[in-house]
Order: sequence, then structure tokens, then C-alpha cells
Amino acid sequence: MSSILLLAVSISFKENKNEVTEIFMQPFVLTANVVMPFAIAYGLIFSAQAPIFTFQATLSVFLGCIFYVLSYMYFKNPLYSLAAQMLFTLTLLSFGLWQKLPQLTILYFVTASAYLNVYLSHYFHNRSRALEANIAAVLSIIKAYFIYLFAQGINVDNFQLLFFAAVPIIIGLLLTIVRRNVYYIAVSSVFVALLLDIITNKMLGYDDRSFILGFVYTITASVWYF
Repeated sequence: MSSILLLAVSISFKENKNEVTEIFMQPFVLTANVVMPFAIAYGLIFSAQAPIFTFQATLSVFLGCIFYVLSYMYFKNPLYSLAAQMLFTLTLLSFGLWQKLPQLTILYFVTASAYLNVYLSHYFHNRSRALEANIAAVLSIIKAYFIYLFAQGINVDNFQLLFFAAVPIIIGLLLTIVRRNVYYIAVSSVFVALLLDIITNKMLGYDDRSFILGFVYTITASVWYF
């Protein structure tokens, strides 16, 4: 809370800018940003017993997310955008683990947050904030890969694995559309092969993976160059 109070004072100084507030605004902002990471670490690690993910830990991460959202809104630092998006995802994970939700439910939470990152990339792109748009796009891609790998790790059934393998493909295509950049299709191409492998090998029992992989990349190369 102390970091949020310091931020509120900094915002007040920014809104009422004069020679005096100019002197004090930057130290307040700097102090708030130094205190906040320690507050989050304390909430997650030092104040928690076993298990780590508790109400206090979840609240600490959520307040950190709010802090960086407000910081970005008023100071437009792209790093605040990155911190806010990462802490939002961590809030979802912490909440799910605190409530002892099924792993599959937590995975759906993360999937929803990945699509939210795509929306944010579109939002920033339309406002000519390229760095923030790139940050949101990269986070959506990282989450998409994490979602598939985690789904494999918890041994979901084939239909659910098919759904999670489709997430990176959809995100790659959405980013291609909203960012108007064809290179995001590369994100999808690897998972098209995985998607076909799940359908043909795990569902239909056809196990010639080299043929499937060659077929996918032949089609991808044709689309890419023509």
C-alpha cells in the first residue's frame, strides 16, 4: 500500500506541475518503484508459510498489477506495461493455486490472458505505441507456447490437447491480422504440424510423422512465398 500511496502523490505532483512538484516528483516515483518489487516478494515469499500461494500473496501480486497499470497510465513507461501484464498473469496463477482450482481451469485462465495480450497489442498498435504493442505480442506468444507445454505435462485428453495446440495458431493468425505483419505466421506454422500430429497420430492412429511434417512445411512454404 505504501507504494500505491507514493504513486498517488507522484500523480498528484504530475497533475499539478510547478517548480516545487518537479523537484519532488521523480524521487517519489523512484521510491515507489523500488518499494513495490520488495512488497511483492515479501507477500509471495517472506510472509507466506506453506503453501506459498495464499490470500496475502495473491492480494500482494494483484496490488502490484494495479500499481503498474496506474503507473503506465500516467507516466507512459513501456516497462510499466510489461510489469503490469506479467503481474496480471501471476495474479491469475496465484488465485488459482490459492483456491486449489483444477490445473485445467488455471490453464484456461492463462489462455484467456493470452488473448487479452493480443487485444492489448492491437490497442497499442492503433495508438502508435510500437514498443508496448511488441511487448504485448511477445507475451501472448510466450503464453501460447507455455499453454501447450503445460497441457502436455498434465496429460490432458486428446481433444483438450487439440484445443491447446490450436491456441498458438490462432494467436499467430490474430497477431498477423492486428499487427499487419506476416512474420507472426511463423508462430503458427510449428503448431500446425503439432495439431496435425495430434489428429492423425493420437486420434486416428496414423504414425508417419515425417510425412506429416513434410506436408505441413511444404504447404507453409507455398503460402509464404506465393
